[in-house]
Amino acid sequence: MGDYGVKVTYSGPILFLASGQWTYTFTSLKERLPLRNLHWRSVSRPSVRSVQELDVELVALESVRDEPSSQIPTTLLERPLLNIYFVTCEDADTYKNTVKKQIRDWHTAVTQRKNQEWLICLVIRPDAEGTTKRLFQRGTLLDKIRADFNVPKRERCVQLAWSFGSEDPAAWTDLISKMKEGIISSFDANIIQREEEVKRSELQRQMPGWNFCTFFILKESLASSFDGMNLTEDALIQYDELEASFFQVLKEKNLSWFGQLGGTAPNDDSAPLLSVTKKPYRELILSNTITVFDFRSYLLARQCFLLARLGQLAEAAVKAERFITSFARTLRENKRDLSDFFLESWIYSAAIGVVNQCDAWADAASLEPPTMVSLNAAKAELLDLARSQLDKIGIRKGYLPSIHPFSMSLPSSDLGSTQDPPPEHGEARISSPDLIEALRGRDEFDRLYITTTNRTIQTYNSCSRRRFALKLHASLAALDNARQRHPSAHAVFASLPGHYVAQKWSSLEGFVLLRSMKCYPQLDRPKDKEWATQAVAFLHALVIHGDDQDSQAEEPSENSFASMLCGEKIEFVRELVDGLRDAVSLEDELVVQNHPAFSVRLENESGRLLETEDGSIVDVIVVNSLQVGVSSNCVCVKVIGGDGELLFSPSEAEVSLPPGQTRLSLSCRIPCAGLFKVDSSFVRVGKVKFEYSTSPPTNRMQKPEKENRKISQKPQVLRLPRDGQAFDVQLAFPDNVILDATPHLMLSVHTGRNHVTKATVRLRHPTGEVVFNIEEADVCQGIPTDVIEFSKDYIDIRDAPPNTTLRVNVPYSGVRLDTIKVLVSVDYWTTESNDIQRQFTRSRQVSTALPLAVNVQDYFRGTKLFSRFSIRCATQQRLYLLDATLEARSSTSRLKISRCRRSGHIAEPMIPMRPIYHLFMIDSAERGNANGSYFAIHHRFSTPTLTPEPETLVLRLQYRPLKEEIESRVTDAINVVSEDHPELIDDKAWLWSALVEGIESGDRWQELLNGRKLSGLYEAVKARIPDEVEAKEIERILAGLSRVVEGLQQPPKPEPEVAEQCRTLSIPVDLPTVNILNAAQLMIPIASTEAVFSGQPLQAILTISTSFHWGSGSAPRDGYPLRFDVDPDVAGNWLISGQRRGEFDNSTYETRITLVPLRDGALLLPKIVVTPVVDDLDGGDGEPSCETHQIHAAERINVLPRSARSTYIVTVS
Repeated sequence: MGDYGVKVTYSGPILFLASGQWTYTFTSLKERLPLRNLHWRSVSRPSVRSVQELDVELVALESVRDEPSSQIPTTLLERPLLNIYFVTCEDADTYKNTVKKQIRDWHTAVTQRKNQEWLICLVIRPDAEGTTKRLFQRGTLLDKIRADFNVPKRERCVQLAWSFGSEDPAAWTDLISKMKEGIISSFDANIIQREEEVKRSELQRQMPGWNFCTFFILKESLASSFDGMNLTEDALIQYDELEASFFQVLKEKNLSWFGQLGGTAPNDDSAPLLSVTKKPYRELILSNTITVFDFRSYLLARQCFLLARLGQLAEAAVKAERFITSFARTLRENKRDLSDFFLESWIYSAAIGVVNQCDAWADAASLEPPTMVSLNAAKAELLDLARSQLDKIGIRKGYLPSIHPFSMSLPSSDLGSTQDPPPEHGEARISSPDLIEALRGRDEFDRLYITTTNRTIQTYNSCSRRRFALKLHASLAALDNARQRHPSAHAVFASLPGHYVAQKWSSLEGFVLLRSMKCYPQLDRPKDKEWATQAVAFLHALVIHGDDQDSQAEEPSENSFASMLCGEKIEFVRELVDGLRDAVSLEDELVVQNHPAFSVRLENESGRLLETEDGSIVDVIVVNSLQVGVSSNCVCVKVIGGDGELLFSPSEAEVSLPPGQTRLSLSCRIPCAGLFKVDSSFVRVGKVKFEYSTSPPTNRMQKPEKENRKISQKPQVLRLPRDGQAFDVQLAFPDNVILDATPHLMLSVHTGRNHVTKATVRLRHPTGEVVFNIEEADVCQGIPTDVIEFSKDYIDIRDAPPNTTLRVNVPYSGVRLDTIKVLVSVDYWTTESNDIQRQFTRSRQVSTALPLAVNVQDYFRGTKLFSRFSIRCATQQRLYLLDATLEARSSTSRLKISRCRRSGHIAEPMIPMRPIYHLFMIDSAERGNANGSYFAIHHRFSTPTLTPEPETLVLRLQYRPLKEEIESRVTDAINVVSEDHPELIDDKAWLWSALVEGIESGDRWQELLNGRKLSGLYEAVKARIPDEVEAKEIERILAGLSRVVEGLQQPPKPEPEVAEQCRTLSIPVDLPTVNILNAAQLMIPIASTEAVFSGQPLQAILTISTSFHWGSGSAPRDGYPLRFDVDPDVAGNWLISGQRRGEFDNSTYETRITLVPLRDGALLLPKIVVTPVVDDLDGGDGEPSCETHQIHAAERINVLPRSARSTYIVTVS
């Protein structure tokens, strides 16, 4: 492309141009070039184009020809865009007589030039500018010039006040600004004209005589003009449009303007691709003799050059790589016209040349790191493309074997052939020095191959494309292997698989593993852990790559990893599997996670019982994806659930797994039931364990690998049925609970169908907050003690017969929790399979919260105490309270306790939020002296009579869960009816369930407990008859159902029988005490028939009796005086006259007061308040407890309204 910048002519009077002033002016003007910040606003473009810097060449007008030297369209910048006339003048007369004519002659000459701007510059001295302003001469001269030559709408006359030594930069502002305007205006006019010419030529494309080459030269002149103006993006657009036009011509197959395809000229295979000077391209285009090969090369070189000027080096390299790849296909289609190895030489040289040119551009520019990374990525692709040509040349010359990875560079049509026929054109036609040297021998070829590959690896690493770099490392290792350098090849191959696993590139991982394992026989090494690890990884890559090709529904290519083994694939895999099974050098087990060679899944979600012994069976499907049979030591599945984990395994010592699916039955001899999730499975081959986990990844950001998705997209669920005849251990809240005793849990061991020869039971809390004192455990009543032994850490059970339930109360200590989680672990052996140790592990949760809540209120009445107990459910469970008793804990107690209700007891149902009340009377008349003096008179001390120590009572509650009560009654009713109707035995299970559910729903449970008619129960159970019951059996069932319902409506069983199966809660209750118990009484001595009127004074006797019977035997001090206070009620019923308040110190005190009722009605008597007197001299010992019982609390006085007589005086007029 031509020189950059525009031409500007200058002219002026001969004397001025020969003067020193012009020399200084011209030099100063050149110092202010190039022009900067030019803005092109064109009507043909929507946006403003900015030119940051523009070179300007100042030439004399006489040296420029008026017309171009050639009619061939070239850049618009070869002709001047601006003409400037510099003039100096001292006065108006000189201007009028001489200068004006000189300017006019110049003006006439330049205005005849098309699309060129002109400018007149009046040069004056700075010191003369002030004089002219004062004399009004120079300003008048500039105005005269403007008036004579200026045109409307544009200022073309400027004044430059400058002389030698002047340093005022502002003096040049007007001139520089006008130069920018003139250049842009002229450029815009020329561009518009040339674009019209291009458009006109393009519209004539379909007309006869139209020539693409002429059109190309015309449009390229636009690109050259834009490029000269530093409008690089606009220049690139022109070439892109030219490329699109060429493709359109190519699509129309109208290449009559071009010569042959090309590529046959000397050095065509090795010339720099991005050079525009290697051939006279413009002359070839103008003469219509340019080949397609040369034209495409020239167009690409222009585009890449402009991209480089824009700083887009990566885009230039990518564009060149795409051109080389695409045009190589065109050359390959016409390969017969080219010399041997021409195509490989051209691709190699073009790629290397582009890389070298990009390096030169990058060295001249300062690129940012992200841009450099992109450039290196594009360069690496080009270097890899060049290296692949060496693969092709090496295979065809016999320097490289036609195997992977070298064969990956061959076209599919060339695969399988190791050498071409003898070249027709000879090898002398190749001009690339590198390839000519490489074709001399194998050693020279290896040097070039290794150098090019290492350069490619280095470039890939510089742009962080490690996967491609690793692939080339494998190629170098394959070269070492082909040259019999096995240790070096094995070292590289062994180091690469780990990188491919992280990159998930299964084909290359399999290739390097295959090559590494192929090196083992030559290395004479044993099949150790490293060999086993590589063998497992190879099988992994083999299966995954096969799955990927199957998912693409395409035939595997000969370069695919699946075809590397060719016919030896099956045999090689069989050797690997046999080697893994028989590997004796493995000291420890090799665990492989989620290997795709196998997969294990449940055939269905339901398991089966073993029937004859404890345990379950599950059916699984094992998929072998290795295409060879595998003999496995063991196939196991582990499931987890609320009761721990179970391991299912086969009963056979060896399991044969042919290719494809295999159905296996796995068993677990541990009794367990419920819902489980498959946690993991494994297939063991020798000392290699293929383990598969269905748990999600721990890291949420980690996604499951593609090869592991076939195991399960969602957790597999297994349901195991319950075995009623299996060994079982339960923990429950004990039936008999003493609140202040050491807490216990009741352990129940059920042997089921098993004759347990030995069992070891261990209990522990997960966090250790609760400690079980097994040594202090005791056997429940009725359980034989000779089969159970207690030690510090476990319970030992020996020789327990089948269908036996052993119950043990185990005390515990530690933190009091409402719910205790207990881990139960049992190892047991049975007579049926004494050689098998079964491990029973369960997690049990036992609620230790009391089922009942109790509150008490005490009422002291002399020597008697009335205690009212409020009993309610502490949980949402319905209970059935059978009895409540209160008794003294000590057998020597002299208290008499009786229940304040009729004899016997009545069972009562209890529901949440509805308490039941029981009242007991405690008589302590024989316990102490009721009249004993405890307090002495104030200031006088006496020894009180000692009273017994406080006693403890026990409230014993017998209860039963309401559900158990209902189930018990339903069971009894069905058993009674079954004696007369044996045919109901077959339907006993569903009938029992239907009756229990029918009674629990609604209010029928209340009807059952109260012995009332169970409304709607018969109809509810009738609706639950199973569909499979035959019609003739329904009548028989309904007859039995009627009898059962009638039996349920009978009164409940006698209470002693019910109490045999009840539960007991014993709550200690301290006998309440009070130091001073007062009995206050107001007595009005009037006859019962005597009427009392409001306002009538009534004499009342106040008597206060003090008792110390309920004292605790100790007091804060020896004696206190007492104070009484007659408290009138707030309603204002009474007016009290007399001693309302006073103190006394005797056991009995009596006084008289007067009460006046203030209103009529049934009035309660005033309340008497008695309190001990405590003063500051007591030393802060506190006051004793004191209660006052109002004997008259329930008495009322009927007060009548008073009738009165009134006298009225009426004046009669």
